[in-house]
Amino acid sequence: MYNISICEDDLVFLKALKITVETYLKKLNSIFIVDCFMDGEALLSEVSQNNMRYDVIFFDIDLPAASGIEIARKIRQFDDCSLFIFITSMNDKVYQIFELDTFNFIRKEYFEDEIKEVLDLLIKKLNENNETYEFKTKDGAIRLKLHDILYFERNNRNIEIHTKDSVYITNNINLTDLIKQLKDKGFYEIYRGILINLNYVKYIENNTVILTTSDKLPISRRKFIEFKRIFFENL
Repeated sequence: MYNISICEDDLVFLKALKITVETYLKKLNSIFIVDCFMDGEALLSEVSQNNMRYDVIFFDIDLPAASGIEIARKIRQFDDCSLFIFITSMNDKVYQIFELDTFNFIRKEYFEDEIKEVLDLLIKKLNENNETYEFKTKDGAIRLKLHDILYFERNNRNIEIHTKDSVYITNNINLTDLIKQLKDKGFYEIYRGILINLNYVKYIENNTVILTTSDKLPISRRKFIEFKRIFFENL
C-alpha cells in the first residue's frame, strides 16, 4: 500500500490535484491512500507526532505561515525516504527545493503539461522502490526491497547487506553477478567489494561517500571521477 499526501492551501487546486493523482496511481495496481492538508503544520504534526510515513508528499511552496520548503525541511528530520514533489508559481524558489533530496517539481503555469510527465516518472520510481530480491542467510531466506538496502559490502567470504535497521550476512551471493544485475537499478560499486544505493548518497567529501544515514564509505581513486559524474546525474 502507498500513502500519499498533498499539502495545498487552494481548495479548488487541491481537489483537482487529488483527482489527477488518484487517476494516475491506479496504474500501479496497488492500494493507495491520498491524505490532503491545507496547512503545513497539520501535515508536520501527522508525521512528527503521529509517526505517519508517506511514500510521496506534494507540497505547495507558497503556504500560509510556514512555507512548503520549511515544512519539508522539518519533515526530512523524521523521514529521509519520502519522495518530495513541489508545486509552485514561485519559480525563483525552485533552486532551494533541491537541498531537500527532491524527486521533482511542477510549475503551476504549466501544470497540465508537467503533471503527466512527473506522475509517469513517479509511477516508475514507486515500482522500482517496490522491487524485491531474495537472499539466503544463516537464519533462513529473507526478501528485501532494493529501496531499503543502503549498501552491500564484502567481508571475507561473506556479503553483508546493510539496511537502516539491520545487517544481514549471506555467503551465497556472487558480488560480481550482483553488480551486473543492479547496475541499472541505482547501485554502483564505489570500492572493490562495496556496492551502494545511489538514492542514499548525501554528498561526497574528498574520497569518502557520506550516506543520509551518516555512514561513511571509501571511494577508490580509480572510480572517483566516474562516480562523481553518476552521482550528479542522479540528483
